Amino acid sequence: MEVAPVGEPDFRTARQLEMDDFEDAVVAALADRASCDVIATRNVEDFEGSPPPVQSPQEILKDV
Repeated sequence: MEVAPVGEPDFRTARQLEMDDFEDAVVAALADRASCDVIATRNVEDFEGSPPPVQSPQEILKDV
């Protein structure tokens, strides 16, 4: 696991994403910049419009 630093460019990118929740958009923007393979969340539907793919923890565990 890695923690990505966040800055003003990430917030600007997040504002351009067509997502309903700004905080989720920031997560998606950071995950995209960090070239993450997937975003793990229990709220998959909240990440519609996310550049990186999104999966529930249960879905990810099936692939392990």
